[in-house]
Amino acid sequence: MGNTLLEIGTIHLRRQAPSAAAEVLMRVKELGRSSHRLHRALAEALMMQEKYEEAIAELHCALKLKADVAEDHYRLGIALDRLGNYDKAVEALKKAIELEPREVVYHQSLGFTYESIGRRKDAIKCFKRAL
Repeated sequence: MGNTLLEIGTIHLRRQAPSAAAEVLMRVKELGRSSHRLHRALAEALMMQEKYEEAIAELHCALKLKADVAEDHYRLGIALDRLGNYDKAVEALKKAIELEPREVVYHQSLGFTYESIGRRKDAIKCFKRAL
């Protein structure tokens, strides 16, 4: 049943229905299930609803299960940035870049975070790397 609900939750995500996705995915967690895919999907649904603190908790769970997924570090960085936790956002975005150095959006996002904290020279370097 948990796998079926996980599939339903991801379908809701693809259909841009984050609250329905989160509801179904939370039911999967209530069944005692835990997987990287579950935590990642739930984090995505929560971020789409701007529930960044909850998304951060789910991303930490996902990263405990699979620490080498660049996109999870990227999403963590974005969520931390949205909450104004720029130092931790920088750490997460740098980790994403370390894992996937050719991903343009990671460099751009780190640049925007640097810009938010007044580190313009660092921001420019990131934007240049994105080109």
